[in-house]
Amino acid sequence: MAYGSEPHAYTEGRERRVHSLRVLHVLAAGEYGGAEAQVLALCKSLQADGIHVLIAVSVDAEFAQKAREAGLAIVRIAGRHPFEEARAIARVALDAQVDVIHTHGVRASVAGRLAGRQLGIPVVTTVHSDLYYDYASAAKRTVFMALERLTRRWSAKVIAVSEAILRVLRDRGYPESQLVLVGNGVDIALCDSLLEAAHRAPLSLRRQLGISDDALLVVCAARLHPVKRHDVLIEGFARVPAMIESRPVHLLLAGEGSERQAIENAIAAHTGLADRVHLLGVRTDVLAILAEADVFALTSQMEGLPISVLEAMIAQLPVVASRVGGLREVVVDASQSDDATGLLFPVGDVEALGRALTEVLSDPELRKELGANALHRVRTRYGLAQSTARTAAIYALLTGDSHPGSM
Repeated sequence: MAYGSEPHAYTEGRERRVHSLRVLHVLAAGEYGGAEAQVLALCKSLQADGIHVLIAVSVDAEFAQKAREAGLAIVRIAGRHPFEEARAIARVALDAQVDVIHTHGVRASVAGRLAGRQLGIPVVTTVHSDLYYDYASAAKRTVFMALERLTRRWSAKVIAVSEAILRVLRDRGYPESQLVLVGNGVDIALCDSLLEAAHRAPLSLRRQLGISDDALLVVCAARLHPVKRHDVLIEGFARVPAMIESRPVHLLLAGEGSERQAIENAIAAHTGLADRVHLLGVRTDVLAILAEADVFALTSQMEGLPISVLEAMIAQLPVVASRVGGLREVVVDASQSDDATGLLFPVGDVEALGRALTEVLSDPELRKELGANALHRVRTRYGLAQSTARTAAIYALLTGDSHPGSM
């Protein structure tokens, strides 16, 4: 199959399947982070609304297993480069007779766009993060940013998950007609159920870690990747008193990744910090952890709209975060509004982070107020139902199906 030629008439001579929209979601799925969790939640919600969902992954790992457990159809695509992957996607799309290809992540998007272009199938691309920060390797960043530029015109619509990502895409030259804002959302009913279960049967995390029952817990749930700037979090936490109002203060890091050794080295560089910082590794019970925490912290250099923050807010935790990207949209700073949900600090400013953490940990009434506001903000603005409806409307626009959710 040759790429770059004119798209062939995929729909020519094909009976239109009115009201049974079929969508192929394509992603690498080599790791399971916030973007993968959002794609999984969206696919489950779309399928529950009557849209037939098929998911193509490059790596059959945790994401694929969770998708299968949720009753979603999974197929693995293989290829040494995006052109081979595009051929595999095209075969899947033809066999499944899909109406839309929806891509996530730059490599999947490049391959998915090539396949959609060849078959004449509309492609929707969701941009979950700023590509510039996704690659630690400058060489890989250069290659994939170039491929992204060359193929972007073959996405009929490009979804930005936050205003911050929308601004990035505009600055990178995307035309306004191509862009759509569809914010991330959480399954509120599911979160409520998991939190209720966690309160009925708590993890007793403090006892598991061998720390005091009255310890104050700061939690960060994020992959251990350079963009998350765990080095800033460690340095900022080192400036927080070991005891606040006679209560010991501990930091819990949930997640795994390439920065683990660097984080362990940063912890070891501070006397006494090794007893106060706990690396939990990959966790599938993050909401149960949040249910026992006092503060959530995220110190990223760039964020789209992190699901971990939305989950922390629905767990009624105040959020201390860097003033960057989508974090500025979801977290309302205490210095800016009476409806504040947390405290924001300048990205990379460890002194400001230390002060912010100390302030919120020292004031239980402030934590309670920020947490209550956080819960209200998520419930009214960041539900998964809104994201699902807006995504389905995009599919309907591209396919002419006025009822994409009915079977």
